[in-house]
Amino acid sequence: YMHVEQNSELQNVYDRRMSDNERIDCRMSEITSELLQSDSRGAFFCDYVVFQEIYDLLALELTRTKSSIWLGVIAIQPRETNAKYEDLAEHIEIVKDLIRYNLRKGDVFCLSSPNIFALLLPTTNQITGNMVMDRLSRVYYTHFPEHAGTFNYRVYPLLEAQE
Repeated sequence: YMHVEQNSELQNVYDRRMSDNERIDCRMSEITSELLQSDSRGAFFCDYVVFQEIYDLLALELTRTKSSIWLGVIAIQPRETNAKYEDLAEHIEIVKDLIRYNLRKGDVFCLSSPNIFALLLPTTNQITGNMVMDRLSRVYYTHFPEHAGTFNYRVYPLLEAQE
């Protein structure tokens, strides 16, 4: 065999590359572990701008799979006609938690105005979308038997499944 002289510059590049790969593998292992151990419960609440971005991502994927997305809209109205929406702030926070823990993990919702929630209902249809909203309405009126406000909702198609 011929004696080959080792190029130190080439060896340094190789060592750095191996070191980078080891760091990537280590970080990937950490990220995977953190994601799999996540104990977040319920739906994801976000700002409206993030909600729009998530819709764009979901719409792209669901268009590819020919699935649908429905939009649920919930309006919480004060019982008293002269009540101010600012007075509803604490009530809205409680409703936010009721929605979060009564939707599936992975569902997304936001406040689109001070008293109106928007919910993305992917891979559903009008019937199941209405069932979800009916369930949320029952939870609301069970939690607030004194009817501190009214819970009105509608379900709208954003992206309907294509056959």
